[in-house]
Amino acid sequence: MIQKKWNKRLLTGAVAACLLVGTSGQAWADNASAYRDIQGHWAQAALTKWVESGKIGGYGDGTLRPNKPATRVEVMKLVNASFGLTEGGPVAFADVDEKQWFYRDLGIAVRNGYMSGYEDGTFRPNREITREQLAVILVRLLKLKPSDSAPDYADTRALPAWSRGAVGAVIAAGIMTPDAKGLFYPKRSATRAEIVVVLDRAEALSDKQNGESGAQQGSTQANNGGASTGGTTSGGGNSSGGNQPGGNQPGGNQPGGNQPGGGDQSGGGSQDGDGAGNGEAADAFRMADALLATTKTVQAGGAVALDAAPSPGTVAWLAPASTTLFAEGLQMTKLLGNGTVALMAAPASAGSYKLYVLNADSGATLSVSSASLTVAGTVAADRAGDLFAVGRAVRGGASVALTVPPVEGLTAWFAPSGTSAFDAGSDMTAGVSSIVSAPSAEGDYRLYLVDASGQSVSASVALLRVDNTAPSNSLFASNVAVKGRSTLSIGGLPVGASSAWLAPAGTSGWVQSATMSYSTGGTILAPAAEGSYRLYLLDDAGNVSSPSTGAITVDNTPPTEQNDVFAADATRAPGQTLTLPALPVGVKAWFAPAVASVFAPGAAMTVSTGSTIAVPQLPAVYKLFLVDEAGNVSQPSKATLTVTNPTP
Repeated sequence: MIQKKWNKRLLTGAVAACLLVGTSGQAWADNASAYRDIQGHWAQAALTKWVESGKIGGYGDGTLRPNKPATRVEVMKLVNASFGLTEGGPVAFADVDEKQWFYRDLGIAVRNGYMSGYEDGTFRPNREITREQLAVILVRLLKLKPSDSAPDYADTRALPAWSRGAVGAVIAAGIMTPDAKGLFYPKRSATRAEIVVVLDRAEALSDKQNGESGAQQGSTQANNGGASTGGTTSGGGNSSGGNQPGGNQPGGNQPGGNQPGGGDQSGGGSQDGDGAGNGEAADAFRMADALLATTKTVQAGGAVALDAAPSPGTVAWLAPASTTLFAEGLQMTKLLGNGTVALMAAPASAGSYKLYVLNADSGATLSVSSASLTVAGTVAADRAGDLFAVGRAVRGGASVALTVPPVEGLTAWFAPSGTSAFDAGSDMTAGVSSIVSAPSAEGDYRLYLVDASGQSVSASVALLRVDNTAPSNSLFASNVAVKGRSTLSIGGLPVGASSAWLAPAGTSGWVQSATMSYSTGGTILAPAAEGSYRLYLLDDAGNVSSPSTGAITVDNTPPTEQNDVFAADATRAPGQTLTLPALPVGVKAWFAPAVASVFAPGAAMTVSTGSTIAVPQLPAVYKLFLVDEAGNVSQPSKATLTVTNPTP
């Protein structure tokens, strides 16, 4: 649960910017009656309470805009203020600058593990948050247990694994509820009013969890918290309007309800731990709570089976609580994320540890686990199994970290199974420190501890696999043009490959960013940035395949020649044709209604790649659009085509 650290200065000062994105200037008021658009609103009780407490303000035109979809930064800032979260840290995202107004709050959100970034290294602060994403954030904040309640409702039965238990949990806790029709609207963007009502309820539940007395928080606040929960429900007419679009409230059909991407896992932190290999949540880094979901106890230096594999571009560390500087040693071990390996070594010293997820490129801490790892016992430096407990794959000559150095008088050797005579060579290496080089020859090796007489006194069960062979790459034999963040099918990874990457030709370092994306499954997202990319395959040892033969071109720029191609108004009968000038290379011309966003031939749409184009069959007014190979769509032409039936 969140231990609230209430700070009146925070609530009346820093919160002043919360949830405000008005373009006409912002107005601040502690009198809810100043906002004309909340009078009679289904969430009036909660909105009034929050306005008067200084937690939310409105716009210069005298509105609070309760039905406006909330963005990631708006939710983040209000959550931090609502739960009194103040501990943050530096963050590094491609689309965030430390001078931006929300930078401190972003550091707090990431530090507390309820939001994260995307695999392309961006945070996307202005993306809207859906109701299922909000549910996962609340579960993380309140430490609610996943619930099976979600399948009881019509539009939640097919929820993905990353959100199903969380939606069930908030329903069971009464924080978010389906409407009278049994609909939860998981893919719909959450509005400002919904955020306030839901967080108001979450506050009340957190107070109860924390055992805060009336003297600690004030009996009036506690009573108001209950009133806002119940009062908002009744005040909104019923629970259907109480906390979700639909119901009685304005905004049931607000923008965002059916927006493109409304169903994707764009909440960062609200889905990141599930299916980061382009499954249910392809965009996000897996966070610490997904990797260490429950408290575990292991022997010092033993193997720790994580609940999920760290994402590529991240490093998982086991370290004491409050660690800020990370270095391998008796109290710290690490695992470089590749999306598939979920086994790492425990620290050598007994104690309690947290799991940290760091950005592999910047070193910034992305999240810290709520659960702890308890390490018991001590490492026996004269037992090979304690020094090398977790098998791994590496390339020949790579440095291999042991849990601790071998005891004085013993030498650590990597050698083939059954070795009795030890002699340095391509298939045997030795060392007396905590770092031993892997043999250069491919094969499976055990760690042996050998005394001064050359006798082996101990051998590990775990194997070190040396693999110098890069995966074979036959994917993307032809060139492809797509928009950034488009989903591409790769049909599954070849045997021996653990991840696929789209990256510029010649890439040697593999970190998720705007110019690099990865997958461990059958699809991969194109990088966000425009450019030419090749597909590479990596294996667990870090071997890299040759680049794909075909290039993947990311093009985010729509055509602009639509007014040159169709310059003057025209009137035609159905089935006639129009002559067009030469089209740009790779571009199709479409006649379609002015509001068209999806293009498919039919009675109201025609397409051409040549010098003529058919007139649509359906009498109406049409615009000309240009669509390029990547799927970018031009603005509609200024000129119109009027299709009319011929006069009898």
